[in-house]
Amino acid sequence: MAAHEIPARQAVRRVLILDCDVYQGNGTAEIEAMDPSVFTMTIHGARNYPLRKHPGSLDVPLKSDPMVLAATAGTGSSAAIARPIACAAAG
Repeated sequence: MAAHEIPARQAVRRVLILDCDVYQGNGTAEIEAMDPSVFTMTIHGARNYPLRKHPGSLDVPLKSDPMVLAATAGTGSSAAIARPIACAAAG
């Protein structure tokens, strides 16, 4: 609700919803898909639920499960992460 209230009050032009989770923020992406004042970004495990992802403004799928990355941090293990080099929001 705040994502819609803030632009309506003209406090900002655009709102960012950042979802860092094991799962893709498909519900948020779908709800906000038609609202140009909301930019949705999700960082999630590529192979996790939902299998068919609803595209958001920016989706960053991790090749490894984020929980595996957290569990192996500092252990000398490595994991391949797909990430954007740069991104710019139109607006």
